[in-house]
Order: sequence, then structure tokens, then C-alpha cells
Amino acid sequence: MRRTTLTPPPPPSSPWLLLLRRPFSASPLPAFRDEPPSEGANPEAAAPERQAMAVLLRTHRPPKLVRSFLDRLQLQSGRRAWRLGPLRDALRLLVPCQRPFSAAELLKRSLSVRPAGFGPSDLVDSLSVDDDEPQLFDLVLRCYVNFRRPDDAAECFQTMVARGVRPGPDARKALLHALVKSGLVGTAREVYEEMLDRGMSVGCSIVDVFMRWKPEMKGTDFDLGTYSTLIHSVCENSDSRRAVELLEEMKWLGLVPSGFMYAWVVDACVKQGGMEDALRLVGEMIRRGWDLNAVFTRSEGTFEVMIGDCLRNRDAERAYKLYERMKGMGMYPNVFVVNGLIRGMLKHKMWARVYELFNEAVDRGVGNVVTYNVVMHWLCRERKVQEACDVWDRMVRDGLEPTIVSYNILMNGYCNQGRMDLASSMYSQLIERRISPTVETYTTLIEGYFKNGMVEQALCMYDTMQASGVDSNNYTYNTIIDGLCKAGQSCEANKMLEKFRKEGFVPITMTYNSIIDGFIKEGTIDSAVAMYQRMSKDGLSPNVFTYTSFIDWFCKKNCIEVALKMRNAMTKKGLRLDANAYNALIDGFCKTGNLRAALALLDEMIVDGLTPNTAIYNTIINGYKHQHDMKSACELRRRMYEEGVACDLATYTTLLDGALKVGDLVCASQLYQEMVDYGIVPDEVCYTALIHGLCNNGLVENARKFLGEMDAKNVPVRVLIYNMLIAGYFNERNLEEAFGLHDQMLDRGLVPDDTTYDILANVKLPIVAKFG
Repeated sequence: MRRTTLTPPPPPSSPWLLLLRRPFSASPLPAFRDEPPSEGANPEAAAPERQAMAVLLRTHRPPKLVRSFLDRLQLQSGRRAWRLGPLRDALRLLVPCQRPFSAAELLKRSLSVRPAGFGPSDLVDSLSVDDDEPQLFDLVLRCYVNFRRPDDAAECFQTMVARGVRPGPDARKALLHALVKSGLVGTAREVYEEMLDRGMSVGCSIVDVFMRWKPEMKGTDFDLGTYSTLIHSVCENSDSRRAVELLEEMKWLGLVPSGFMYAWVVDACVKQGGMEDALRLVGEMIRRGWDLNAVFTRSEGTFEVMIGDCLRNRDAERAYKLYERMKGMGMYPNVFVVNGLIRGMLKHKMWARVYELFNEAVDRGVGNVVTYNVVMHWLCRERKVQEACDVWDRMVRDGLEPTIVSYNILMNGYCNQGRMDLASSMYSQLIERRISPTVETYTTLIEGYFKNGMVEQALCMYDTMQASGVDSNNYTYNTIIDGLCKAGQSCEANKMLEKFRKEGFVPITMTYNSIIDGFIKEGTIDSAVAMYQRMSKDGLSPNVFTYTSFIDWFCKKNCIEVALKMRNAMTKKGLRLDANAYNALIDGFCKTGNLRAALALLDEMIVDGLTPNTAIYNTIINGYKHQHDMKSACELRRRMYEEGVACDLATYTTLLDGALKVGDLVCASQLYQEMVDYGIVPDEVCYTALIHGLCNNGLVENARKFLGEMDAKNVPVRVLIYNMLIAGYFNERNLEEAFGLHDQMLDRGLVPDDTTYDILANVKLPIVAKFG
């Protein structure tokens, strides 16, 4: 940046230097001419005056001396005010010398005299646009503002911008403050719009100014244009809250906002996540009958953001309504929004809308492979694999090439259904098409093989994965370890863990939990404890699952006291029991016949903020059944109903078995009818309990009707069922029906067992069946 150069000092013989060396007096001074010189004037006439000014400033004379010098020139000229030329020179020399406060004092002194002898435009015009110090112009503007001359300040601003000078942000804000405070709202708005037109950033200062001084502007009301300016400003600066407040204020004053003002505010709300306000304002616009197409010239983006925000807030219903409104306006969202909408509907299981959105996207050519994959993924999650296959077929018909993600989704669906032959076939297909399997591909198949008891195939797939150069991830390692443990091969899982460690795998708590739980289920508690100690040595803390595994084992071994000690150790570490831990303890108390302690744990569970599930209630009901206390069992069932916990098939099976064992046929009949009314279909275990109970109560014909019902519902009928019925008929001395059932059993391809022949030989009666 070019610096202003001080004028060279005057020669020693200069009369101006002599003047500076003695006190000022009324002696006459040489004539001083303002710049620019008049026609015919000597341009060098004012040079000595400038030289004297330069000496004053270069020798750091106090501003008071400079003012005295200017006063002397004023007296010499016979004017009341300072002359523009010397003032300008003083300002141009003081500011570069880092003495802006002195310059401000000079300006205030010059403006304190009325008339000043020059106007704001004259002062600005006298300054060179090429001056190095832009703060000089800001200084002039702020002096007019501070001297409470807002009209002159506005004139000063207009002259500056006309000459291409850009006042600084502080000066601009000060000007707006002064104009609004003085009630010159119209002028303030004009100045503000001029700033915007010339690209001057003002932020939200205009709103701060207007709102701050509005209470003091008596008799001055903001008009529609002012509100429009304010709202546009805050929206441009993403202050949606204030924009909404201004919009509401102007409506309260009886002013009608334009559609574009609504659009600005809606857009600002959308960008800042204020969806409630955005949607409410859109609704107002529609009620006012505005054509949204005319207002939202680029409304696709606004609607898409609103839809996306609704989906993030899990408001699928509102998102869908926005989508419908968007279509009604002749617009259609892009593929990303459509895919998001489909996901939102799927999370709420709105399948009708899912298919509607999917079909529209595909028919319009908007859908991509991700669209198909999203639908297939959720169909497989809902175990609707055949429908997922139909979507796959349509994707291929529509000319889209399935990706590896598509293959992984469908293979996972097949694995979860136990159809490993089809999953393996898909794997072969992607290999044939030269699609590279990913770690997810291999891990999906490995997990599928383990879940379906195909341990050898799972390990072979892992070997194939290694041979193909695909690196395992933590999920792969944990899947193999957990699969081996669930297959009863915990020792092998422990060996694999050592192998995986060498490959860089760092086991986590879940890894150790799998092996600990496996050892416990295999009955090798010492190995489980050793693994627990190793986990602690590795710096990993046991979690709820770890303790629950041990608690469950001790409860099953009737070591309830040890289980309670484990529970206390768990709570001391700040761990809260989960539903499984409570269920294990409750089951332990029930098996020892301590139903009172079991109920106390149930109440404690509720106090801890956990909701007992059906399985926990079933455990206690089963405990009452074993004590033949069906009254308490039915009361607990009533409590389930009151607390909104649904009874399942296991609940009804236990209650039916208990009621029949105590001979309460009326209760059993009511329970069975209630179960059917709730749409719960009996299974083989339930039918076995019914037939056994009815036969023991001498109602063999009623029991035999359930045999026909089992055939009608394709429920498997086993030898045990026939043995019960044959024994029942033998007890009634109805040998013909007993041998008839024996023949029927043979016709069905069932092979009689020893119990069957004992019954027929009238040796072993009655048949004993155990349930739960």
C-alpha cells in the first residue's frame, strides 16, 4: 500500500518557519488558497502553508497547536469557519501518522461552527479516492454521525459510494443507528438497500438497529417495505427465529406479508431445522390461496429439505403429506429423497405406501439400484424373501445390474430362512459374473452356515475367504467364535481365538462372553472361570451378559445363594440387571419353590425401570403350576393383562396344563377359547397338554377331537399322542378304539414304541407326560 509522504520542510528562511518559532499574534499572514486553485492562481501559493503543516505534524506538535494554526488561518481569512484546504491537509497528514483521534478532534471543531463553510459532499470530494488510509473516509462519516447530523451523514455516505468508496462495517452500522434513532426510517431503508446493491455486508445490524430504537421512534410506524427489508436481511443471515417473529409482528399490526416474504422465512426455517414453523407457514400460504409454484420458484430444494427433516425426526406421516403436496404442484423429488421416503415408510411398516413410492419411482425412471436394494433389505428383514426375489427380478427386467450389495441382501435373507442351498447358489452366481465378494458376503454365509448347524461348511467358507485375499474384520472373527461356541465346540473356539490374535484381531468383551457362555452351557465351569480371569487380565471388564451367564448356571444348579452373590458383585460395579438376569434369578427361585422371592424380584425389576416381558411372567406361572396353585397363576395372568403384557402360546399352554392337572375343566375350556379368540394357534406341545389332560380327566372323546384338529392344521402327530389316546381308551375298557388307533398309527407310518406295546399289553397305565 502506498503511504502518504509528508511535504518536505520549508527552507530556514521561510516566513512560516519563523511563525512557528514564536507565539501567534494578529500579524497578517500570507494569503491561503483552497484547493483546487481558481483559474489563473499560482498553484504554488499554498505550498508554504502545507510545509508549515508538515513541520507541525512531523515534529509531533500537539493537536492543540495544529488547531491554533488553523484558527490563525481562519482569522486571516475573515471567516467564521475553518477553511477546507487546510482542514483537508491536516486530516490527510494526521491519519497516516496514526493520530486518528487528533483528526477526529479537528473534524468536530470544524463541524461545531455553523455554517461550516463547506458541506459533506465538499469535504468528501476534497479527499482523494487514492488516499492510502480508507479509515479517513470512515472518520469523516462517523464524525457526522457522532455530531448528530444524520442528514449530513447520509449525504456523506451517498457521496462516498458515488465515488466508489466503501465505508467500513462499523461506520455503516453507526450510520444506520443514527438514521433510525432520528426517525429517518425511509432514509435508513434507502441507505441499507444501497449497501446491499453495492455488495456491502451488514449482517443483522439493520434489524438490531430498527428493533433497538423502535420504542423511541414515537409516531413512526414501520411500513410493509421496512418489514420486507428487515425480514429479507435476517433470512439472508439465517436467523429464522427472528424472521418468524417479524412476520408475526407485522400480521399483528394488520400488515399482510407477501408470498415472497413467506417464502424467505420458510426457506430460512428449513435451512436451520425449524420445520414446525416452516410447515405451519406453508399451511398458511395454502389457506391464503397463494400459488406456491409462483412463490417457490425453486421449491424442489425447499420441499426436499423439509421432507428430509421430517424423516430425520421420524415423522413419516408428515413427510408423505409433503411428498403428496409436492406432486400436486407438478414437482417430483430426486432419487435421494425418494429412497429416504421409502426407508421412512419401511421403518413404520407402511407397506402400501412403500409399494406406491417404489412403483412411482421405477415408472418415472427415478429409481436406482439403491431403491431396489432398500426394499429388498426390508423385505428380507420381515422374512418376506420371496417378495424380495420378485423385486430382484423386476430390477433385472428394468435393465439394472445387481450390485454386490444386492447379492448380500438376498443371501442374508436366504440364510435367515435356513435355505443355505439358495444362498450358496447366489454365491456361485456372483462368482460366475465376476463380481468380487466382500467381507460382508463371506461373513453372511459363514454366519448362515453356523446358524443352521453346518459348522464344517462355515469353516470351509472362511478358508475360501482367506484364499481369495479378502481380509476378515472383527465381525467375521466374532461370528466364527460365537458360532463354534453355540455348536458346542468352545475349546475349538478358544484355539481359533489364539489364531485370530496372531492375525491382528483384538478380542472384545463380546468375544470372551461367547466363549464363557459356551463353556458354561457345556458344563465346564472351570474353563469358563479361567476365561473370565483372562478377560480381566486383558483389561476388559465383564458386562451384564457375562454375569448373567454365571447367574443362570448357578440358578440351574440350585446354587441360588452363589447366584445372589454374583448379582451383588455386579451391582457393586455399577451394572444394572437386565431382563435376562432377572429372568435367570426368578427362574432359580421358582425351581426351588420360593415363589415369594420370585415375586419380590418381579416388583424390584419394575422399580428399576424395566418392564417384565412375557417370558418372565411365564416362568412364575410355571412355578405356580408345579405347586398346583392355579389360583395364584391365574391372578398373575390377570396382572399381565392389567400391565399390558400379552400372553403368548407358552402362557396358555402352561395354564391349560395346570388347570387340567387340578381337574378345573371349566377354567381350561375358558382358557382355550380365549386363546383361540386372540388368534393364537396351538402347536404340538399345546395339543399334547390338552390331550393328556383330557384323557386323565376321563374325556377321551374330547381329546380325540383334538387329534382331528391337529390333522386339519397340519400339526405333526407323534407316537406320544397316540399312546395317550390308546391308554385313555384302555382305561375306559374300549379296546376296539384302542386297537383302532394302533392301526391308524401304523397307517400313518408311525412306529409304535415300547410304551405303546406296554399299554396294549395292559401293563403300563396310565401314560405320564411332562410339560414345562
